[in-house]
Amino acid sequence: MDEIRSFLLAIIESSADAIIGLRSDGEVISWNPGARRIYAYAAEEMLGTSIARLFLPDRLDELHRLLANLRRGEQLHHYQSTHLRKGGIPFPVSLSLSPVIESFGRVVGASFIARDLSERFQIEKSLHETEQRYRQWKSSLELAQQIQETLLPSPEELKGDLDLYARTLYSEEIGGDYYDLFTPRSQPEHLTGLAVGDVSGHGTGAALLMAMAKGVLQTEVEHFPFDLVAIMNRLNRFFCDFVEAGRMMTLFLALIDQRSRLLSWCSAGQGPVYVYRYSGQHFEELPCTGPPLGALDAVEYESRTLELHDNDILVIGTDGLWEACSPQGEMFTIERVRQLLATWQHKPAAEICEGILARVREFHQRETLDDDTSLMIVKIPARAQLTEAEASP
Repeated sequence: MDEIRSFLLAIIESSADAIIGLRSDGEVISWNPGARRIYAYAAEEMLGTSIARLFLPDRLDELHRLLANLRRGEQLHHYQSTHLRKGGIPFPVSLSLSPVIESFGRVVGASFIARDLSERFQIEKSLHETEQRYRQWKSSLELAQQIQETLLPSPEELKGDLDLYARTLYSEEIGGDYYDLFTPRSQPEHLTGLAVGDVSGHGTGAALLMAMAKGVLQTEVEHFPFDLVAIMNRLNRFFCDFVEAGRMMTLFLALIDQRSRLLSWCSAGQGPVYVYRYSGQHFEELPCTGPPLGALDAVEYESRTLELHDNDILVIGTDGLWEACSPQGEMFTIERVRQLLATWQHKPAAEICEGILARVREFHQRETLDDDTSLMIVKIPARAQLTEAEASP
């Protein structure tokens, strides 16, 4: 019996919970080290005093109700309340109370066990605050997605005399890849301006920089509607003067004259860009004409021209396309892009673009890509054959 008593006493002494012995009227008759740690009262301060000392003054009726239940022999488990530490500091507790009954069935006291819930409540509070912040962040992100969607031309806006289609897949909810058509008010209808770009990095920062670059581009297009070099120089000045060091953007600007079939372009590190020659069944790579925007302060960009022919295909992508990796670490490569395009050359631009992007996702085998990925396909329509009546003066 003494061994069992010693064992039980050791359990009480080593418990992290407050284990307090009470008389039926609430007088404290035992006070373990756990009670001292939780309530900050030493045993000599509590023994012989009422347990009411630990209750909020305006909740003493709660104590009277608990003691009345104990005197009727009722137990109570995991009852949450608020107690006071020494110095009047309130904190949350979980209470378990059991009556101590003598051999004749009379309740002579109670076992009062209290567990400090401060840490748990703090964790729950932090989790709640984190959830609230997450919901606010998600709501803001959804708004940012909607805004970014409005920055990119819709499929309807891409329709015109050219068979043109573009699509972007972001590695996060928003990103820094960019494609656009630019048509200044003074531009003749037979000229189509287009742009494909990639801001370094991805996510929110890249998306904001992309939006700023789009705004600057639209402004400069109005000032220099046919001068790709002037537009690119002004964009580079913007990046060098107003964007933090190390943040750059590759950009391909082009004008297609549907009458002369001339393609004029200026490329700030955006590549490789290809023209698929339908008649010869081969690819021609369009060289870059300058470094990425923001890479060098004192630089003058150049433009080039190339004649296009019936059914030629202009292919402009960002590096996320050919650098997409399989789970084994193998890259998709530009060669696969070229092979797919050559195989699907007879398809409309939208089918070619969506088909290639679908193959990239299938190759990647994961829900999201590692980098933002964009692709623009432009097919040059065949000239209509003139009838004799149309050809005669």
